[in-house]
Amino acid sequence: MADQSDRQCLSLAPVRTWPIKTAALLCIVLTVIALLPATKQSLFSSGSQLHPSDEKGVKVRSKVDHFLVSEGDSPETHDVCPRLSEVVYCPSNPDANAQRLYCRDCIDEPLQDTYRINATVAQSVDQPEHKIYMPILTPPFFGSSVLSNVLSSSPSVTNMCKDPYHRGRIPWQCESTPMLVNEGIIKKKARWDPMATNWSEAYGAYERLRVWSDMNAPIRLDKAPPNIAKAKQLVEYFESQGLDYRFVVMMRHPCRKDWKHPDHETERYSNYLWDVVDYVPAERRFMINYDDLVTRPGAVVRSLLDWLPLLSSLSINSNELKPKQPNLLRQWQGTIKPKRPNELRRREGTNATRRLQGAKDGGRLRSYVESDKCRLALRSDSNTTPAGEIVLWNKLFANDRLPY
Repeated sequence: MADQSDRQCLSLAPVRTWPIKTAALLCIVLTVIALLPATKQSLFSSGSQLHPSDEKGVKVRSKVDHFLVSEGDSPETHDVCPRLSEVVYCPSNPDANAQRLYCRDCIDEPLQDTYRINATVAQSVDQPEHKIYMPILTPPFFGSSVLSNVLSSSPSVTNMCKDPYHRGRIPWQCESTPMLVNEGIIKKKARWDPMATNWSEAYGAYERLRVWSDMNAPIRLDKAPPNIAKAKQLVEYFESQGLDYRFVVMMRHPCRKDWKHPDHETERYSNYLWDVVDYVPAERRFMINYDDLVTRPGAVVRSLLDWLPLLSSLSINSNELKPKQPNLLRQWQGTIKPKRPNELRRREGTNATRRLQGAKDGGRLRSYVESDKCRLALRSDSNTTPAGEIVLWNKLFANDRLPY
């Protein structure tokens, strides 16, 4: 490409009508254009540079290549996805070559709605005088709502299923991001930027608006998919303020991810997971394989209770993200500005009503795993799984996951 631009520059030399400065400038422009593809390839081949999917310029480290090189492997090595039977836990299904399984067919123990820690441990668990902050770190559409339902079922946990502005609306799926955007603490387009959130302002707003449903509960849940990009910053904030915290992290096996999804950059989320491993102390994080949650929920829930006995009990058949009164109505007090002309014609001063909107249905885990919707299969594009992801997944969960 560079040689071609040189020839183009030389072809301009005999044309005496071209001013010398104009010709030189044009020559430089042609050279730069010719070198752009090579520069782009060089930039994105470095593991510490910008991620190729990061169009907005947020720095995301690609640790896959670095990890493989440190292990003596080649970054270009492409790992073939194993069979489905090697990816999901399904001892009750004898077909090792099955291409698709229903979650309910893989459950090998009777399901209980609620699991509790044993009485001996319960007697030794004291309510702490301080609060414990518990962010859920899960990419969007990876089961964060179901996981939030399970955790919110604990009598010690409170979530953000509350209308902080008293306008008849609960934040979507009880997530914290809408409130931070509304308060001007972050911009919607920058919600995935790890450095965009001032956490002192964020938690100051949480306290001022009393965003948690029960401000006296010892464990305060924070469900927001963009938080998976901010593990380092959250840890730094909690540590600097002397706050107690726990992270619950859930991911899917790389062969069960959609690596070519047009709207969700799966590889970016995978890179964010490495910040969780790097910066969140092992004793303060609980790692969950999504497939384990839907094939052996009882074992996962019991391990959660062993990890943090303060949870006391957890239910897999709760829907805590749904308002306690889904048809809750409140009196019209003139605090909401009508948006439609017909609302202006309503009689003022009457008991006009407004439906509470927002968190609709996060889904009950038990109902889901027992339904036809819960199916297990490798992605049709699993052969596009990035090099090293399977190796990293195996090493991560071999070292980090608790025994279910």
